[in-house]
Amino acid sequence: MMEAGFAAKLCSPACLDYCPNILDLYFNLAAGEGAFLPDLCDAQRINPHRSMLEMLSSGAAPRPSEPASGPVSDTSAPALAPAAM
Repeated sequence: MMEAGFAAKLCSPACLDYCPNILDLYFNLAAGEGAFLPDLCDAQRINPHRSMLEMLSSGAAPRPSEPASGPVSDTSAPALAPAAM
């Protein structure tokens, strides 16, 4: 959502009226970052530049600059219980 113009496209009447699945996806993604998508769309309509600055300074997690290298610890998953015999 941080790309220039993306919020404008996502919050456009065309997308709001005809893209319910996409809106649901980005609503949940925004909620996971501590943002409320309808508020972001309102801010986008009122002042697009300020809404992007508010999002950048809100403490939302930035996009990763490179893919993760792998598990951080030696134990990647809990051990499974033995099968009954």
